[in-house]
Amino acid sequence: MRSYNIIGKLRSLEALVLDVDGVLTPGGIFYLDSGDQFKRFDVKDGLGLVAMRSLGVRLALITGRHSELLERRAADLGVEDLYQGHNHKVAALRDFVSKRGLDLDRVGFVGDDVIDIPAMEMCGFSACPSDAAFAVRRSADWTMRMRGGYGALREMAEMIIAAKTADFPADKALIEWARNLEK
Repeated sequence: MRSYNIIGKLRSLEALVLDVDGVLTPGGIFYLDSGDQFKRFDVKDGLGLVAMRSLGVRLALITGRHSELLERRAADLGVEDLYQGHNHKVAALRDFVSKRGLDLDRVGFVGDDVIDIPAMEMCGFSACPSDAAFAVRRSADWTMRMRGGYGALREMAEMIIAAKTADFPADKALIEWARNLEK
């Protein structure tokens, strides 16, 4: 685990890159007899990510799987950068950073398993849900209290919002954001 001023790193983030299974979802894959599958997404995670995006933090999703469900969820969240079929996430991360003109020191990565570690190590900030693989928890800059797909991303979004607005906790900034939606 690297150590430094976490709030300073969060304040400077321009983008947050997320793994999907185990981060945006709880990580289970549900197959129906018909061959279809379904995934569970946490609404509070989504709302936190949308609020965080309003502060100019760009979102990208990188996953090893292909899913129409994920395309729909990405659209719901306003995510323009969705990389599917990328088990090795470094190439997708490099493409995202290049396409958007970003500095890796200003990009955060949230992953949950060892396959995410190389991409996490490239970024200026890395985090993982509380139920991430042990090696990931040891490698990440921050381990969230919540599990993947059950509030971890809301927790991360609120930390970033708090750092960027100097409002600890992020309640005031979130309430103001929600009030502005009504205007």
